[in-house]
Amino acid sequence: MNDSHTGNNEGLRVGEWAAAGPTDARSPCPALNTLANHGLLPRDGRGLTYEMLLDVCATALNCDMHILNLPGLFHARNDPLYKRGVMSDDEIASGRNIISLDDLNLPNKIEHDASLTRHDRFLGDPVHADPVLVDEIISHSSQDSGFLSATDVAQARVARFNLSKEKNPSFVYGLFQRGIVSGESALLLNILGRNNRISIDDFKSFFLHERFPADWTKPEKFFSTSDILGHVLYDYSLFEFEGWQKLPKVKVDNSYPEYDNVLYTLNPVSSAEIEKIITPGNATNMHPSIAKNYHGLFYLQGDTGSTETVLSFANGDWHADTNAYFAPIYGIQTCGFLVSDASRNIYKALRNANTRLKMQASQETGELFASNTSDWVTKFTATPAVASGDGSGNIFNVKATIFGHFGKEYKLVRIVDGEGNKTLEYENLYLKEQGGKDLLAN
Repeated sequence: MNDSHTGNNEGLRVGEWAAAGPTDARSPCPALNTLANHGLLPRDGRGLTYEMLLDVCATALNCDMHILNLPGLFHARNDPLYKRGVMSDDEIASGRNIISLDDLNLPNKIEHDASLTRHDRFLGDPVHADPVLVDEIISHSSQDSGFLSATDVAQARVARFNLSKEKNPSFVYGLFQRGIVSGESALLLNILGRNNRISIDDFKSFFLHERFPADWTKPEKFFSTSDILGHVLYDYSLFEFEGWQKLPKVKVDNSYPEYDNVLYTLNPVSSAEIEKIITPGNATNMHPSIAKNYHGLFYLQGDTGSTETVLSFANGDWHADTNAYFAPIYGIQTCGFLVSDASRNIYKALRNANTRLKMQASQETGELFASNTSDWVTKFTATPAVASGDGSGNIFNVKATIFGHFGKEYKLVRIVDGEGNKTLEYENLYLKEQGGKDLLAN
């Protein structure tokens, strides 16, 4: 990880490792601390801009900075409730959007209870790794293999969860924290490590010394948010929770990331026959509370962060207690994907996790409100676009958020109606934009 550039810290070259000094800012994230220790971020851990983090995540780790949940921290910096705690008066006055690594120590932004190698804030130091905890994590390595697998890490997380819940009277662990730790596992095992595991030597180097291993190289393939999402959701699927505050169990799954199980083998099908492969929603397989304009099959136009391309809301269940319709959108014959490894990862993980879409619709306005698992994981509002000039009634403007704050806008375009007939948008939008690409069905 060395190069010939000269840094500004005591003559150290960019890429050369040096431990953090007593006044340097550091975070609970070993990956970011490692980047600072090598001079790939400012060695004092201060003056970090959005563009700087975006660039270093791409060039040094070959991943999207969203994977580290960093954009949310910039949002927090702009929140008046946080500004006085993490920004100087000069920064506030100038309007500069910069952070320091120690800003990540804000509770429940990236720092959280039941960390693998850090203590809960109530119990000790939440920023620096404890060698005793590092050794405890390593003790979960199966059969002295020299590696930590996804199941090993999941077992270690359960042990940390149970200990924190027992010892910490201020223990906080909800869906937000669950999402953060799943993201950490995905980063640990597939960016710092490879193929859903990490060697114990590399684990020690990153977590104890915050140093790139001598033979470490960044992943060959860039990890986008969609790529890593499959690994995040797979980590979700390893646990069987009776409730977020109750004892979880770990499911042993040695097949991942192999795809030899027919249940998760996604077969390419012709776009021209998609309505024969994916079941269109209609009056017989959807609850009458969902307006008829959401019957059929929908193309996700402009949703660049997703591998899904076609969606059906068919074959769901009505829950009177929540006044909502739950659609199994990742069940058999309800979703189409582009052919890619990211698609397989996401599809298998979502099938394992039995993810459903909670839907409530207004018969008067035609608006659809939906969330996946919880409002924090993902939620969206779909509004008929007729009012904005589309007269067909088959196009819906969507505003969505993922993991609490990654906002995006796209369109749901109905390409097959509830009777199974292709709409004009099928030819005019869907087929033209797909360019003949195949989809993944089952």
